[in-house]
Amino acid sequence: MAETRNINITPGGTTPVIHISQNDVGRSITMNVTDGDGWYDLTGSTVKLQGIKPSGLGYSVEGVVSGHTVTITTTKQMSGESGNIASELKVTKNNTVIGTANIILAVERDPHPEHTTDGNIDEIIPEITILVERVEAAVAKEEVLHEAEAWAVGERAGEPVTEDDDTYHNNSKYYKELAAGSAASADSRATAAEGYKNAAAGSASEAAQRKTEAETAKTAAEAAQAAAEAAAQEASNTFQLAGDVSFSVNPTTKKVTMHVTVSE
Repeated sequence: MAETRNINITPGGTTPVIHISQNDVGRSITMNVTDGDGWYDLTGSTVKLQGIKPSGLGYSVEGVVSGHTVTITTTKQMSGESGNIASELKVTKNNTVIGTANIILAVERDPHPEHTTDGNIDEIIPEITILVERVEAAVAKEEVLHEAEAWAVGERAGEPVTEDDDTYHNNSKYYKELAAGSAASADSRATAAEGYKNAAAGSASEAAQRKTEAETAKTAAEAAQAAAEAAAQEASNTFQLAGDVSFSVNPTTKKVTMHVTVSE
């Protein structure tokens, strides 16, 4: 379907309104451009129809120029939103804007948009309910899988659980690592205990050797004391003729003292 309109590029006057339907794609709109009372030659110019849609997004459609006419073919971008869209026909030549004309693009709401579901409400609601239940079941299944993953390896959807998560210090991976650490600690302590045992055995052996040496020294000391006492007795007997001679032995120092009383 084609439409032809006369558009005056001279400022002022009534703003023309071009009506199209929402999602109207491929429709041709031919505009005869005038400048006052005469035709405006568009030869060698670039002409675009552009504006801002209700969503804030813009549209821009370049037309096909022939003499004083320009033909615009509607696009999805241009007709996707309903409402009165303030638009502008912009004429550019050698990268310079040489004329503009304001236009209202009235996009009438599509009463039956694409992908509209046809049917009765009592038929559609049960189908929607089934779809919702399936989605909920899928979400619940996903949550269960993530929960199982968290308890097993401390991760949810491949990401490590945070400290505020119930599974942070209550997952199988954590207890496995804790058990491994405890086993290593026990092994280390067992090695240390074995070392202490060996050290204690060495100390006991050394103590036994020292005890033997002390007993040998004691025996030698007692023998020396007996020998000294015997020598003192013998000396006493030897010098008895010369006078009164006696000997005493200090049992602690093992020192022999001779006592002589000369006869007159």
